[in-house]
Amino acid sequence: MLTSADRLHALTREYSRYSGSAGGLSAVVGGGLCLTAYLAGGLLPMSPTLRMALIAIPVLWLALKQAMARHYYQSLGQVEQHIAPEERRIRVMLTGLTGVISTVVAAGLLTGNTPFGTVTWDLQTAGYVTVVLSLPVIAWYWLRTPQELAVGAFLFCQAALAFTGQSYPLWSIAAVFPMAAVLLIAGGVRDHRKFLVLRAEIQALVRSRQAEA
Repeated sequence: MLTSADRLHALTREYSRYSGSAGGLSAVVGGGLCLTAYLAGGLLPMSPTLRMALIAIPVLWLALKQAMARHYYQSLGQVEQHIAPEERRIRVMLTGLTGVISTVVAAGLLTGNTPFGTVTWDLQTAGYVTVVLSLPVIAWYWLRTPQELAVGAFLFCQAALAFTGQSYPLWSIAAVFPMAAVLLIAGGVRDHRKFLVLRAEIQALVRSRQAEA
């Protein structure tokens, strides 16, 4: 039979997921932003305002993720998530794959082999290359799950294109990302509901132990 200490340990381990792989409401926001960026980029004319918005969206999302993890989902205390060896291997594999793709895309730009026509080298192109080559680092530190990686990769690639005044057409390779956005939203809602139950149980258990002391 589990003691209250054992139960608190198990709850704390689950609680620690919200410092990393469990996004909760920030995942819901990320999925919504992915759908917004996909539709806006594909349907609206590329204006300076839209370009700025598409560039800002992924940065704002990462900032929101970190803020919510620290100040809301870790409001009972900071507990770092322990990454199991299998989870680490998956993250290494996905980050490595992201690095390969980023390198191929950047190399294609260097050789002029891009699906968007000839690109001239200027500050806008430099912004594109910087975002593309930064993606593996971003993926490792902040995009902890396959769904987050898919959504984050799209948002940053859309931002990279926005630097050059372009965006993904609706019916292109980007058409797969709305499904990733929906899956991220569904997972975020599920994780948030679990968190509300988890937080209430931890608080009740802590109060019970304090009463016994």
